[in-house]
Amino acid sequence: MQNINQIYINGQFVTPHGSEEFALFNPTTEATIGRVRLADERDAERAIAAAKAAFPAWSRTTKEARLAVLERMYLAVQAREADLLKAIVTEYGAPASRSQWMATWPAQTIRQAMVTLERFEFVEQAGRARVVMTPLGVAGLITPWNSDAGFICSKLATAMAGGLYRQ
Repeated sequence: MQNINQIYINGQFVTPHGSEEFALFNPTTEATIGRVRLADERDAERAIAAAKAAFPAWSRTTKEARLAVLERMYLAVQAREADLLKAIVTEYGAPASRSQWMATWPAQTIRQAMVTLERFEFVEQAGRARVVMTPLGVAGLITPWNSDAGFICSKLATAMAGGLYRQ
């Protein structure tokens, strides 16, 4: 049985302050396959504080620097495609054809953010006005309870491409 008892805050895996646990079920067999220790409000506050501290530096990164980080993220997610597929089949219960697509989608969304960023101009002329698009702050990324890695990667890559910081 898999037990997930860490969350990612400020560049490291940490044990959540929250103590509530959530059972993971295989929808095909209805067997309990794991437990997840959930984060709480205090954990969210820690993540927000870390993201706010990192935002000034990240928001000033160049397009090239953001693309380099996104490329590393893309390669890391793509390298774990087989692990994603196994998790999707076990935890989501999707048919094989859907599971395969769901396993490739996370890396594809990162690549899509990269393509968009490569073409995106952060400065444009609108009549006589020069419009400069700048990051405004930390982004809170919310996904549905039954979300998959594709939603998370899509939101994360888009926020990173725009110069927003995330936790």
